[in-house]
Amino acid sequence: MVQAGVSLFIAQKVSTVEAPFFSVLMALWSAEGWARGTPSGWGLPMVGGAFSGAGEAGVQGLVYNPAAPVDGDGFTVMVDLGTFVTAYSAKLASEQAEVASGSVIVPFIALSVPVFSRPDFALGFSLGSPISRPDSSGDEDSAQRFHRISGGIEVFEFESMIAAKPIEGFSFGVGFVTSRVLANSYFALDSGAVLTQLFGSQTEPLIGLKMFEGRVDVSELNGWGFGGTVGARVTAVPDWVFALDYRSRVRVNLAGDLSLRPSTSFDLRLESGLEGVMVLPAQAHGAVSHKLGRVWLSLEGGWTEWSTLSQSSFELVSPRLGAEDRAMSRILKKIGLEYLPDLGNQAADQYTGMEDAHDFGLRADIELSDWSVMLRSHYASSAVPEAWVHPGNIDFSSVDNRVGLRKQLGSRVNLGASLAWVWFPDYKITKSKASFLADPETAPVAPSGNGEYAITLWYAGLNLVVDLP
Repeated sequence: MVQAGVSLFIAQKVSTVEAPFFSVLMALWSAEGWARGTPSGWGLPMVGGAFSGAGEAGVQGLVYNPAAPVDGDGFTVMVDLGTFVTAYSAKLASEQAEVASGSVIVPFIALSVPVFSRPDFALGFSLGSPISRPDSSGDEDSAQRFHRISGGIEVFEFESMIAAKPIEGFSFGVGFVTSRVLANSYFALDSGAVLTQLFGSQTEPLIGLKMFEGRVDVSELNGWGFGGTVGARVTAVPDWVFALDYRSRVRVNLAGDLSLRPSTSFDLRLESGLEGVMVLPAQAHGAVSHKLGRVWLSLEGGWTEWSTLSQSSFELVSPRLGAEDRAMSRILKKIGLEYLPDLGNQAADQYTGMEDAHDFGLRADIELSDWSVMLRSHYASSAVPEAWVHPGNIDFSSVDNRVGLRKQLGSRVNLGASLAWVWFPDYKITKSKASFLADPETAPVAPSGNGEYAITLWYAGLNLVVDLP
């Protein structure tokens, strides 16, 4: 009966203990590494394929710049298929190291179409996934189960754009972006920590006790969002290209289901709808390219407003208590706890500590008759400060190193292959504020994130571009 009383009490207190229950979001947004073209934050480094870039023309550039279609080769279609292979290791303080690996295949399709066969107007379309971490499962008894047992997130993006070239040497474009987000998460909850937040240090000995360990399951979290892009390209100076683009924030209204079990030792659940807003960051990119003989040299850079995700707000919708045990169900109904209208529409803020990130790099494209070689190295800063790092909120600075080879097959087909290795330095985190005893007003509440982390990311891709009649 002690467990039953504690479980009922914790469920009643959801509205006053925001951070533990809504650390749901922390597990969903783990950044193993939407920065377009970089692995900072949640982004995939090869959005649009390894050959795409902020300064590229036609279908290879439209994923960044909506002005690119009008500078391409007319009616063109591109299909890119990339495979990401990741390896991850984390050793939290006083725990065994845990290692995981996985792979995901990410397709991308782009199309540029002249308007009424005019060279000064073109339409562009693209469909791809800038974030793709399919659902994966972990160990229920893992030392990192309070950060994440299983979960995944997918963001699909469709973009349409129109580009114009009012004068020779200058083009501009605008685009409309539609984003679709799908996510789920399952992780452990230490109800002893919840009581410690409520009552202070006198209940601290309850932290970590198995009888006070529960589970949180967020399922079918999904939503739509819309945004816009604008960009320009200047090619008026011979052998030079200047490109600049801006992508607006995308506000995604999310809805899903929450199931919270305060203790796995007792049959009691809090079931509720979950609604909230996620704001995908604004981005800006620029490139300066110069041709020297057969070589195009490019300086690329970008900025991503990851700070829009430093705080998110979610609320419970129609919460209710339930139990599979009939006796407990009758008790809940009798004492009026089956439905909890007082918890409905209770807002809870979720903090990740994310900050804006910057990236820059060099690229060389070497033309060799029907062949071309691409070499690229690109640095991206971390979007998560050390104080906020833990296994559910990982992001470190990185260097994306790529090599690509393309072959012109006849007059209409170009086939390319690419390899990339994204280097992340090994990190030893000693200043994480992510602990059960952290103030929920200033930091997330989860077991300590201090420890040693290592990430490796490899990429291999194929790229096909076809000029249609």
